[in-house]
Amino acid sequence: MRTCVSRRYNLLLPPCHPASENLGSEKQDCNLKWIGYIRSGDLSDISDDDKFLKALPGEPIFDLVSGDVLVSSIGFGSIGKVQVFDKEGRYGTVGEVSVIRQNEFNSYYLMFFLRSQAGQIQIEKYITGATGQLHLYPRDISKIFVPKLSINQQNEFEKIAKSNLEARQRSKEFLEKAKRAVEIAIEFSEEEAMKFLEGS
Repeated sequence: MRTCVSRRYNLLLPPCHPASENLGSEKQDCNLKWIGYIRSGDLSDISDDDKFLKALPGEPIFDLVSGDVLVSSIGFGSIGKVQVFDKEGRYGTVGEVSVIRQNEFNSYYLMFFLRSQAGQIQIEKYITGATGQLHLYPRDISKIFVPKLSINQQNEFEKIAKSNLEARQRSKEFLEKAKRAVEIAIEFSEEEAMKFLEGS
């Protein structure tokens, strides 16, 4: 496996927020096309762009490519987390995330394997440092043994991952509708809330 090292850049900004209008000369232009930076703490779920730090398009970044496998490589509690990057648009990452860019395995199979007990045992073997300063180096990630299944078997993992993602997205949408219905019920009436749910 080939692992790439992303460089850390300092020009990262928090997500745009209406309150930033009061920051004077430091205010952010929320109409600009900011580039999202994915950090180690984001790897549990990369579907929510609002939580990413942002950088200007002109800044030098380590660009992610669809199919990259991201591995958290620093920090107690997040080290060893694994995620497939499969988002549209331009995104980057920082030095605390190692990027596996390869064409030997289906990226989703590789993610599931690295998350499995067999994968995590190998990852833990290569973690170095004390509790507060844990590190997992790209050179060690490349030493991890991954069983080579047939392409058809590997592709099954991709199907599972994508069906799970669709189910999570539907759940999120339903929860948002439910929250809005509660707001309507409080502001107007339960009847209006039911009409909203039935019509959406």
